[in-house]
Amino acid sequence: MKFIVHVFFILVMPSGLLAHNLIKGNVSEKGRPEIPIPGASIFFPAQNTGTNSDSLGNFIIDVHSDLPFKMIVSMVGFQSDTIAVTDISFKTISLEKYKDLKEVEVSAKKEDLMISTMQPMNTQKINENELLKAACCNLSEAFETNPTINVAYKDAVTGAKEIQLLGLSGIYSQLLTENIPNMQSIAGIYGLTYIPGPWMESIQLTKGAGSVVNGYESTTGLINVEFKKPHEKTTPTFYLNLFTDNNAAVELNTFYKVQVNSKVSTILMAHGRYMSHESDVNSDGFMDLPNGKQVNLYNRWQIHVGKRVEMQIGLKVIADEIDGGQMDHEELTSGNHHGELYKTNVDTKRGEAYAKLGIVYPKRPQMSIGNIVQYVYHDMRYNFGLKTYDANNNSFFYQGIFQNYLVKLNHQYKVGVTYKFNEVDQTFMGNNFKLVENIPGVFVEYTYNYLDKFTLILGAREDYHFDDNWILTPRLHAKYNFTENSVVRISVGSSYRRPYFIADHISVLATARSLSLTETTQAERAWNYGINFTQKFKFREKQYSISFDAYRTEFSKQLIMDTYSDSAQISFYNLDGKSFSNSIQLSFTAELIKDLELRLAYKFDDVKSTYQGQLREVPLVTRGRGLMNISYELPRRHWKFNYTLVYEGQKALQFVYLPESGIRDTRSPEFITMNAQATKIFKRFEIYGGAENILDFRQENPIINSADPFGNNFDATNIWGPIAGRRIYLGLRFSIR
Repeated sequence: MKFIVHVFFILVMPSGLLAHNLIKGNVSEKGRPEIPIPGASIFFPAQNTGTNSDSLGNFIIDVHSDLPFKMIVSMVGFQSDTIAVTDISFKTISLEKYKDLKEVEVSAKKEDLMISTMQPMNTQKINENELLKAACCNLSEAFETNPTINVAYKDAVTGAKEIQLLGLSGIYSQLLTENIPNMQSIAGIYGLTYIPGPWMESIQLTKGAGSVVNGYESTTGLINVEFKKPHEKTTPTFYLNLFTDNNAAVELNTFYKVQVNSKVSTILMAHGRYMSHESDVNSDGFMDLPNGKQVNLYNRWQIHVGKRVEMQIGLKVIADEIDGGQMDHEELTSGNHHGELYKTNVDTKRGEAYAKLGIVYPKRPQMSIGNIVQYVYHDMRYNFGLKTYDANNNSFFYQGIFQNYLVKLNHQYKVGVTYKFNEVDQTFMGNNFKLVENIPGVFVEYTYNYLDKFTLILGAREDYHFDDNWILTPRLHAKYNFTENSVVRISVGSSYRRPYFIADHISVLATARSLSLTETTQAERAWNYGINFTQKFKFREKQYSISFDAYRTEFSKQLIMDTYSDSAQISFYNLDGKSFSNSIQLSFTAELIKDLELRLAYKFDDVKSTYQGQLREVPLVTRGRGLMNISYELPRRHWKFNYTLVYEGQKALQFVYLPESGIRDTRSPEFITMNAQATKIFKRFEIYGGAENILDFRQENPIINSADPFGNNFDATNIWGPIAGRRIYLGLRFSIR
């Protein structure tokens, strides 16, 4: 009751009765601005209020008083500083070390998987240390220690992987690269493999409906990837990562940054992958993993023009080829009824170019103008046995955004315009499907903050779609802090998405079942509702946290892929009935002893859709998933160890008829997998090695009727578990600061 009265009071109270001054700043070591001071105390004696700097030395606080006032900044081992605050500009504070405390070391450990209690949206930040706990060769492998996202194989012949968030396919999660929409349209399935792990600085994972600033497509959440930046001192001047595994896969990742002058910097990144080893442990005649090669180049520039203007320019090119299918054995061609080998090939060429232009106003730190321009060319060529699918995509994106505050800093707003051009030309088995979209849009987002305890974000955008005219997508986020380390969040929002019936489900080509699209596809519309509670606390000087999430996604329009109704056919049709996902997750983290951390989580997903009038489970979605992760770092930090255990519950299976024994099982078995990694750290390089799927668990007979891949009963899409078995890897990281 007290909470409700408090919220009611701050909402109805006129903002003019109280003065709000949002003070932001950074605390660093004097003479060494690149070294932040985490945990510094920022105190305002006249108001008897204060805060602490975070792991990067940053702080933010709403001081409930009129200017001017005094601010005292202090930290153990440093000389305190008293500052007269006369305006609300960004405060850059440097503290000088006490000369007689040379042996005192001030340090703070950055959380590898950070859940902020101050952000109004339920966002996890996956830092670089978390990414290094696994092989993480690309984005699709970056979530092995994350309890929120499931990663699953889509078929048994191409190695395609899919992420699942809140129980739904990754096509309902919006992928951004530094807040630019990316890997959309036909790039959705394989796009995760185009972002190398060593290039990534961090990943921000937002559950539920995201901000309207990022677009209308986020149904279950946002995944935003931040790359290494050339102007940041934490980015090494040179970096090299070499990787190989027991499947003879070889990878190289490297980058080199150059500080051209005080205003211009650049970084060139390169990635290469090659694999030509054929393995068939289950003796079904098909390669367990496909061969392939990829070349990926990325060059980005950072340009500062004076104190107000900042520019970024980037160019990326990708060439990727994946070859799988039957191995070259003479007895295979004589055994199947078509008389030749079943081969798969995925050939992709992609180019991206973008530019950002930002203008800031030093005297009004919350006021800025931002512009983003992006062009993408994506060309794919698919061959699955006798089936062919070719697709070409040209897209252009522009966004202009202006942000400022109303009267006081606790009333902020963003307004903007977007324009998206998307041309997709698809050819499937000689039949052409072409889609052209011209989508202008406008958006507005208002943020209200009260004393850093209560934050409300209201947003809406209106976009014009050629089939549905103007589409409104509203979003709401609210956060209330009971204490600095105790927070509850709620979110509500709608989404709009254009489905691509083949590209979204490309693995359906790896089956003999025919494809049937019985009606014109409608755009998909959904609502997402969510609540999160996070509590952080200390016990015996050790850090603990517990987090609970509950989300529901409801579709009013959706393209249904029906693998239940007919064993000889996969039907696509518009939703006629209910379709929803309920997702509940409980997570717990603990610092057991110094440098030994434990993470426990359990997630339950209930995902159902209506198939021919019957409400049934969506196939190949895990109902229950548990994760345990233990990481340990030796005190001198010369060794790091990481162990992950994952429990996968049952999944509903597609309807498949086996001529030999009748209908296949309707549910998959439960199973567990284990991963482990050790890293030895030297001055300039690291040696790491590990194993994935240590128990060598495999799905038995993943390919149905593998002896006759051109026959009527061939199916390589009913994949519920690992198909490649144990993976042992070794790598080397080398860097020059």
